[in-house]
Amino acid sequence: QILRYQPGTVSGNVTPVVIEFRRRIERGAISLQAEGSTDLATWTPATVSEEIFSNDGTFEWVRVTVDAPADKPFFIRLKASR
Repeated sequence: QILRYQPGTVSGNVTPVVIEFRRRIERGAISLQAEGSTDLATWTPATVSEEIFSNDGTFEWVRVTVDAPADKPFFIRLKASR
């Protein structure tokens, strides 16, 4: 469940994109990796910074900032794996 999506201000050739979501703290062996693409065909690991800004013991609220290119469309997905 995405709580907030907000594109940032262009700095040089990068636009920071902020995505906030909640995730279960005990998620077992599942890991999440943000990936980015400019054409929806080729996906590569995205440059991200992650901040956990709240938790209630069951869920944590996460703020992820992804550096997206400022001069072309950029798509983001989360890849889940075990």
